Amino acid sequence: MAGTDPFPFDAECDIAAVTYGPGEPPDALIAAFVSRLTGQGYRVAGMVQRGACRDGHIGREVTLFPWEERLILTDAHDPRFAGIETRIMGVLDLRPDLVVLNRFGWLERCGGGWRRVIARAMDLGLPVLVPVPQVIFRDWLDYTGGLSVRLSGSAPALEDWWQSMRAEHLPGTRQNWCMTLK
Repeated sequence: MAGTDPFPFDAECDIAAVTYGPGEPPDALIAAFVSRLTGQGYRVAGMVQRGACRDGHIGREVTLFPWEERLILTDAHDPRFAGIETRIMGVLDLRPDLVVLNRFGWLERCGGGWRRVIARAMDLGLPVLVPVPQVIFRDWLDYTGGLSVRLSGSAPALEDWWQSMRAEHLPGTRQNWCMTLK
């Protein structure tokens, strides 16, 4: 999939992938992280998946940010996705502190899904956090041009990454996470 997106990734990018394997869904971790950030007043844009529905519905429960609106999406081809994407794209120009998306999955691997949102966020220099299945992590690296941080599925890893994002915006500081790892 390399070279399919004509936007510039560079050393200034701050994009992180929380990788996970079968039986290790990142949903609760990401939801708790976003809940903590919004509780502290940070502005988050995107969609957080909260796992499979528990009340007998088929689909996934998601929360849209910054609206904190909960929906049940039937599948990756839910007709509401285009409207959700448009809404999220619309708030990116307001420069949220963080963009979080529920997955880089098979749709994104094939050129669809959240690719436009990720590209726009990166174009604006916004930090992006996306869970990525280990089985398609190579596709993620191809998509990001290799300029992505790989995080373990742990709260301390997310916190360390987030603190590096915040430090980047302090006066006199311009070191992003990729530079920290060098």
